[in-house]
Formats: sequence, C-alpha cells, structure tokens
Amino acid sequence: MPKITIIGNSASGKSTLADLLSKHYKIPVHHLDLILWKKNWKKTSEEQFTKKHDELVELNNWIIDGVGYTSTFRARFNAAELIIFLDTPIELCRKWAEKRVKEEKDRPDPYITSYCLYDDMKEEQIEVIEHFEKEIKPMLMELIEKYYIQKTLTISLIDNLNNKDVFEHLIKEIESVKS
Repeated sequence: MPKITIIGNSASGKSTLADLLSKHYKIPVHHLDLILWKKNWKKTSEEQFTKKHDELVELNNWIIDGVGYTSTFRARFNAAELIIFLDTPIELCRKWAEKRVKEEKDRPDPYITSYCLYDDMKEEQIEVIEHFEKEIKPMLMELIEKYYIQKTLTISLIDNLNNKDVFEHLIKEIESVKS
C-alpha cells in the first residue's frame, strides 16, 4: 500500500499514526503542517502550498498526514489508495492539545515548523479544533461519503496508538480495507 492519507482534527493523533505506519510499511511520511506553517505561525499561501502538495501526491509512495487547505482534498484523495479519517472525539483533541503545549517545553514538536510554539497559540488551537469539528468535518464527511467511501477507514481514536495491541488491531483494519 504505497499511498495513504491521514486526515482529522488538530491533536487527533494523525502524525503519531503516520509515523507508526511509515515504520510498519517502510514508506516515507510527509507532514502537511511542515509545509503549511512558516516561522512564527505565518501561513504558506494557498498557491505555494498547493504546488508543494501536488508534487507530493505525484510521488510513487507516501503517507501524507494533515489537513492543509481544503482545496487540496480531492487531489490527495484521488491519488490515495487509502484515506484514514481519524474521528477522534473533540474532548480528546482538546486534552491532547493541552498536553502538547506542556510537553513542547521539553520536547519540541517535530511535526511543525521551527519557531511555531503551541504555547503562543493556546486559545487559537482550541478554536482550530472547534472549527474543524463544526465546519471542516461535515464537509469532509460529505466528500468522503459521496466519492471515497470505498477506500476510507474511519477511526474513532480513543486508545493510545503506542500500545502494541491497539496498533496491531489497527493494522488488521487497514489490511481489510486494502483487500
């Protein structure tokens, strides 16, 4: 399975899952937040983002995690062999976002551009999570149901992906969608 996209709310577990699947399948992972965000939370223009995004989806194999601009969903979903939608409960996203703020002082987040500190964006982070839940998720679900349901795995992530049993169960689910 060379092309997997992982999408979901902020702090839903996308990057963690992407890294685990990258190790399991031995294919490269591309974190969209590293393209979307420049130093000090300056957003890359939609045009620049789309250009880089489109270069990624043309590669032979990949795992792409993140949301980015909604205008890029169709190109990514069309190219993907599997779409994993992490439908993590909003309360858990908020909790994991708060945890990420506390941990970044000791361990900078490797999935975001340098000099983008979540501590500087605490309130905005919660707003992003709520915006995704209210605005992006319904649009995303409609798009998936209309065009991509056959190659989509929706996961309500409530367990720790670093738990071996949880991850092995997830791999079985992925394998069942592929076949």
